[in-house]
Amino acid sequence: MRSLLPVAYLACLLACPGLLHAQTTFANGTYAGSCSVRFEGKSNLHGFTGTIAKVPLSVSLQDGDTLNMTTKVAVTSLNTAKPARDREMWKMFQSDKFPHLGVQVRNASLKAAYPGPGKTGKLPVTLTIAGHSKTVTGRTQNFVTGTNGGSFDLALTLSLKDLGLNAPRALAGTIRVKDTVTVLCKVELER
Repeated sequence: MRSLLPVAYLACLLACPGLLHAQTTFANGTYAGSCSVRFEGKSNLHGFTGTIAKVPLSVSLQDGDTLNMTTKVAVTSLNTAKPARDREMWKMFQSDKFPHLGVQVRNASLKAAYPGPGKTGKLPVTLTIAGHSKTVTGRTQNFVTGTNGGSFDLALTLSLKDLGLNAPRALAGTIRVKDTVTVLCKVELER
């Protein structure tokens, strides 16, 4: 009889998706968060990746659905493991004039960000880069929650041109970074 209990529990969860959904929601309140970031781009010669070490986030949830997140990132924390490429990237972001990138989510719907288990949600993210602000729609998935917080993945596809940036070039302009960059974030929240 005991060996059937785990099977019965699993069957109950699968038969009652509302139960599973109820267990994967965040409670109202303020969360200390962090975000690990990986970005991917391409040039006309090859692809490249970079990272940003854990970035602290300020996160709040009100009324069970209104999500707000904010952070700023030092431009010089963007790292591709190629110092010359990093310097060109920082120059593109005008790090001497604008040393930080701003990231905000304002009054977003948690229900839209998390439509249910196994589904991809949407999250409007406002980026402030080199003095220009632009709101882009991120894709969210892989929500995990517990009594003291949780995590989710956020993916953004960015156009450098739409952000008012001129893509870096090398070797007298023969090597050019392409316009689209993908940003992959692992967001972790803790009460």
